[in-house]
Amino acid sequence: MPSFGEPAFEDLTLYRYLARAMLDGSPAAAAMFEEMVSLGERWLTEHRPGMVEDPRAYSALLVAMELGALSMSDQLSLALGADVFSRERHLRLTNAKTDFYSEPLLEPGAAAHAREAIDRLVAEAGER
Repeated sequence: MPSFGEPAFEDLTLYRYLARAMLDGSPAAAAMFEEMVSLGERWLTEHRPGMVEDPRAYSALLVAMELGALSMSDQLSLALGADVFSRERHLRLTNAKTDFYSEPLLEPGAAAHAREAIDRLVAEAGER
């Protein structure tokens, strides 16, 4: 059995199927997306309470980003020089995602400044 971070071939085939299913716009794909968002939101609420201001939006964005990467597998494969659904390239991509998710892109001060600006825009929009 594969250990964490080492997907079995069947898992990679499932990822490819999932990416294509999400693009087809079917009710089943929409339900699957909603279930993933709800699971993520619930996990954030239970395991990281207060980590983010809006767990639902955070989860929806995270699911969309992950599925978007899968949906752009041809472009990612071209950029990495091999099929990202191959074990080697998938692990390379997983390593890059670990780096991406483990380090904030914004300094805390910059994030606070952005939130303040967004809050002002929301308040201004509500006044109209």
